[in-house]
Formats: sequence, C-alpha cells, structure tokens
Amino acid sequence: LHAGDNVKVDMESKQIHDIVGVTSAGDVAHVKDVVDDFHVEVEANGHSRVVIHPTEMKLESGDRVMLDNSNTMAVRVLAKED
Repeated sequence: LHAGDNVKVDMESKQIHDIVGVTSAGDVAHVKDVVDDFHVEVEANGHSRVVIHPTEMKLESGDRVMLDNSNTMAVRVLAKED
C-alpha cells in the first residue's frame, strides 16, 4: 500500500479491503513547478493549482500528468507532447 493508491473501504468499519486501479480520471495537467516532495504546481484548463503526488512519482517541470477525478492528486505520468 502506497500513498496515492486507490482503495476499496468498508463504509462501516473503515477497513481497507483491497487496492483498486484508477477507476475514473480527471484532467490532464502540465507540471509547472515541484513545490516539495509531496506537491507540484500544475496547469490544467488554463488554471494553476497545487496537487498532491505520490513520492515514488518523480516529477519535473514540463511533465504531463493525469489527475484523479477530484483534480487534487496526480495519479499517472503521461508521455510528453512533441
């Protein structure tokens, strides 16, 4: 289990039952700046915002990322545009 993993949770006990893949995607964003080990500033749809990213996801300025459906976390690194 890693930061950023999507999980299936029992709503009564709040216990994690399983790790699940990305079920829905948010916006595609471009990394503008790495803020710290856990946050990057991205631009999506003409707006800048700071989002969370898993520490094992090594990002740098210019990377393209897919955000989760709440647009608050980078969940996948996409190929750079030519």
